[in-house]
Amino acid sequence: MAEKRKRGRPKQPVITPEKLREIEELYLRGETGPAIAERLGVHHNTIYGHLDRTIRPAWRELQNRSVEEQIEKIRHLRRTAWRRFDESINPETRETIETALSEETGLVEIVKRALTTISHKADPSWLDIVKWCIAEENKIWGFYAPDRHVFEEQAEFRVAGVSPEELDEIMFKRLAEVTRDILKRKQAVARLEGPKDG
Repeated sequence: MAEKRKRGRPKQPVITPEKLREIEELYLRGETGPAIAERLGVHHNTIYGHLDRTIRPAWRELQNRSVEEQIEKIRHLRRTAWRRFDESINPETRETIETALSEETGLVEIVKRALTTISHKADPSWLDIVKWCIAEENKIWGFYAPDRHVFEEQAEFRVAGVSPEELDEIMFKRLAEVTRDILKRKQAVARLEGPKDG
């Protein structure tokens, strides 16, 4: 008696994390899905399925994490630059104390105490850093449009020593010659093929 055929898909070998790493490495070396499948003893759809559902999403996650880290570094630098810029504007207060040795007690006494406020001009170099940070973040996010190039259409075609009217006449003569040559070739081909019977 013949064996009964089981329904459903045949059992595929389990793809372990080590096998996933091997699939990834072979794929990055340029191996095709069917070649990897043959090597691992699985169907090529299994390879493509793991590439689409496991390996590529992991790559995207790494890429996104890397981009997010870079953006966060730029934002941290921008916050630091703003803080330093604000500090460069704020006036600074300094206390000056003069002391002297007292003749009566023999101890050091404060003779004069003075508070001095020093105003600062804003340091624009911090704003340059802020501008750089904004520009870099915009580049990462793709907010900059590519450079546009404007090409102006030339209204007339010029040839040295020939007026526009003479050039038109020359070009029309050449066009007529080319048209005549094409018609002659078509007629020659039609003669070679002979009359067409319907």
